[in-house]
Amino acid sequence: MKTTLARKLLVLSFSIASTFVIGQSGMSIRADFNEANRSLPLSNLRNDLGLGQKGSTTGLSLEAEKEIGDNLLGIDFEAWATSVHYARWIRDELFLGGEIGFLPSKFDRVVLAGKNFTERNTIWSGDRSEVDMHNLYQLLFFHFFVRWKPELKWIEIDGGLRLGSYVRSVPHEDSIGAPTFFGLYIKPAIGFKKFKIGMRLDFGGMSEKQSRSHEFVIISSPFIRFNFK
Repeated sequence: MKTTLARKLLVLSFSIASTFVIGQSGMSIRADFNEANRSLPLSNLRNDLGLGQKGSTTGLSLEAEKEIGDNLLGIDFEAWATSVHYARWIRDELFLGGEIGFLPSKFDRVVLAGKNFTERNTIWSGDRSEVDMHNLYQLLFFHFFVRWKPELKWIEIDGGLRLGSYVRSVPHEDSIGAPTFFGLYIKPAIGFKKFKIGMRLDFGGMSEKQSRSHEFVIISSPFIRFNFK
């Protein structure tokens, strides 16, 4: 009887001791795990999961987004003609922006035109009979563009829509014409981060109500650029 009771007490004591040891081990493991989580920066965990830091929607850190995604502001000069552009970062190496400029461009050239807009320096023309009477002078223009700006930083390319207002003398008439250009343009530039040189090429239609003229023209304009951002 006493032997049986002793065995039961021994088994009960062993069970209690085992439960206590296992419980203590589990608490120790949980404490170690929590301590490890506290020592691991949350930003590292987000980066490992491809989430980026708080507020990021691209998977990049906020610092990386700021470096890549700064908005752009600059001025272009075309020997008299001056323009200001502003562009916002939309993704990766692309920016969306607008540009406004005014004054004639001293070194622009009508590369291709028909009879009504051919100038002396025009390269391709179907009719040069009135070249001495044609002189286009730019007054005002607007650009809506997308800029590709790779990480190389020494090159950037704009492309988009162009609307330009010009004046010129109208042959055989004592008046001033006001032709309007509407079309596409491409504007590559190379150089340093803050300073670049480039060439703009315009492709589109030149229309004038006074002479009822409408021709396809190509115009080139060299420029220098100063980037503030």
